Amino acid sequence: MKISKIQWRNFNSYGNAIQTIEFPREGALYNLVGVNGNGKSTIAEVISFSLFVIVDGKTKSDIVNRINGRLWCKVWVQASGRSIQIERTLDPTGLFVTVDGESVDTAGKANVQSYLEEELFEIPYSVFKNILVLSIDDFKSFMTMSTTDKKNIIDKLFGLSIINLMLVEARSEHRAIKKKKKTMISDMNLLEE
Repeated sequence: MKISKIQWRNFNSYGNAIQTIEFPREGALYNLVGVNGNGKSTIAEVISFSLFVIVDGKTKSDIVNRINGRLWCKVWVQASGRSIQIERTLDPTGLFVTVDGESVDTAGKANVQSYLEEELFEIPYSVFKNILVLSIDDFKSFMTMSTTDKKNIIDKLFGLSIINLMLVEARSEHRAIKKKKKTMISDMNLLEE
């Protein structure tokens, strides 16, 4: 999954003016630096909310700007070889999704979210969160994760997933060849006798 652009307004302390960040480079790591209270965490929360409707440790009423209300965010993503745009508000009908320019039916909001997560993102929130932001506190939780979860995060972060799939396939093929070889040797021994 590659996030190419995010926009938002009225999210946490950000006001009614639309904020935009573009991530133009493929496979790049971005480092946000700033003093406490400058909105670094809010940017991660915008992305997390836009994609998964989750902001850890906060309710939906906690993330909306208390003065302006009307939270809005939009994210542009490339995932599973498709271009996806997700636009969200806090309204019950505030989910608008397009995949390759085609609108996705939002009548069943939960179904659209499941479709995004299971068929397009192909990454669970727990892994995504640790790829998106790895703060000092998150790094501590990363260290206590299971080996499988750590491996998933590292594989996604460095694009090793395809290599691991190839390795699994190669091992499977190697086992099949060894089995076939063993059968042929057994047949040859039988013929020799």
